[in-house]
Amino acid sequence: MSEDEAAVFQMYLTQVLNVWEQAYSRSVDGSMSAEEYSGWEGTFSEYVQQGMTEEDLEYVRAWFDPEFITLIEAKLKSGQH
Repeated sequence: MSEDEAAVFQMYLTQVLNVWEQAYSRSVDGSMSAEEYSGWEGTFSEYVQQGMTEEDLEYVRAWFDPEFITLIEAKLKSGQH
């Protein structure tokens, strides 16, 4: 991947994780039902398990809440083969 492609991917990754973090936060504070969140969570979990690496996580780690990062780390580990 070229440097430009990597930069575009990192911006995309940040946007995807931002949407997931918003859904996660809403599920924690009760403004999103568990049923609704499970649909979001399943989609994002699959994305993380299949399309994200530890290096990607290190790039975005500082931009997200530590509790949310812990969730991503667990999803990454559960997707390792």
